[in-house]
Amino acid sequence: MRLAHPGGSILDRTAHDHAPHATALSLAVSPLTPPSPLLSRPFSQLYAGASVAAAQSLAQSEAEVAINWSGGQTHARRDCASGHSYVNDVVLATLQLLTTFERVLIVNVDACHASGVEEAFYTTDRVMFLSAHVHRDGFFPGSGGAKDTGEGAGKHHTINLPMLDGAGDEDLHSLLLPVLEETLERYQPHAVVCCAGTSILAGDQLGCMNVSMSGHARCLQPLLAYKRPLLLLGGSGNTGAVSARAWANATALACQTELASEIPEHDFHSYYGPGFKLEVPSAVVESMNCEASLTAIREAAMQTLAQLPTYAKLPPPVPPPAPAAEPATGDATVDDNSPADGTHATKLENGAAPAPADDASAEEMAQAGSDAESKEAAEPDADAAETKTTPGEDDAEAMEVDEVADNTANGAAAESHPDAAADE
Repeated sequence: MRLAHPGGSILDRTAHDHAPHATALSLAVSPLTPPSPLLSRPFSQLYAGASVAAAQSLAQSEAEVAINWSGGQTHARRDCASGHSYVNDVVLATLQLLTTFERVLIVNVDACHASGVEEAFYTTDRVMFLSAHVHRDGFFPGSGGAKDTGEGAGKHHTINLPMLDGAGDEDLHSLLLPVLEETLERYQPHAVVCCAGTSILAGDQLGCMNVSMSGHARCLQPLLAYKRPLLLLGGSGNTGAVSARAWANATALACQTELASEIPEHDFHSYYGPGFKLEVPSAVVESMNCEASLTAIREAAMQTLAQLPTYAKLPPPVPPPAPAAEPATGDATVDDNSPADGTHATKLENGAAPAPADDASAEEMAQAGSDAESKEAAEPDADAAETKTTPGEDDAEAMEVDEVADNTANGAAAESHPDAAADE
């Protein structure tokens, strides 16, 4: 799997602008980011530019999965910041994808509804928006009700799955996963953007949810299995050690590898105590979500999906070509400009011709080639002589044949007696 991780609208439907959240800016290594020259640039330029660059890598088939955990700032509007978002990199990255792909699916798995993203694409059918989030009075941003399903050309292209406080793995999976799989099947997106915020995890200071780290990763598995260009972004995360654990685990999942359960020693090791384990400890939180309410929300989402227009099923994804093995230094490689008759010229990596074989020097090979040419010129052209047997036919060709055959003064005489040369 090819994976890109680049360094490093801004629209909103709701009028509820609460105090900004604290946000974790760590990238799966530590809960604090060491000083860097990159910090001299505006933070919004770094995370938004990284998301756009990641989208470009997908559009140009340079990667199958691209990751920017500092992205996923979903609340900003086109004309102002909102919440903890200064620039809505999700919208910018999606617009970049839409220059190449016809349809894009955006999935938001976060305690906070992706208000700015929903509004940006609320009236288009080229983007499908699906969000699972906390929705209740007093919880930022206040948007994302189940009845908000899009308008105009975008009608039925917005799916909101609101939850109450305390939702755990079972609540989230029973609500999100069936709807997500049905969305992929019906909408057939050419590319997917996922905002995998960590505020849904137990231990987050503001999220009010109780999802485990493995439960967080489980939400990404259908998107990875879909085998289409996938952009993984972060989102809200308010406890650095929790965000670092979850995004490190999600990166390993995308790379199809496993991490050790023990967090290795490093400069920020003390932040992961007292257990120093990769897994996020679960919290004792009562779920306010009942099975009946989750079922009603899920069924309403399925009814909305059933009203989507019919989208042609995409062909199976073409597996990426295997990377070509690099030749060893000094090995001969086939020239790209080789003749079409199947013969190939070879050259070294530095452009020089290959050295002659050990049993003959370059001079010997050149002399042998010269001798062969002389011998060939000295031998009569039997085929030409056989075809020239009738006097008076093509006298000039007969003269040439006689000159090669005799290679003597008789050839000069044949110029004035072409018929005699032919008879001979």
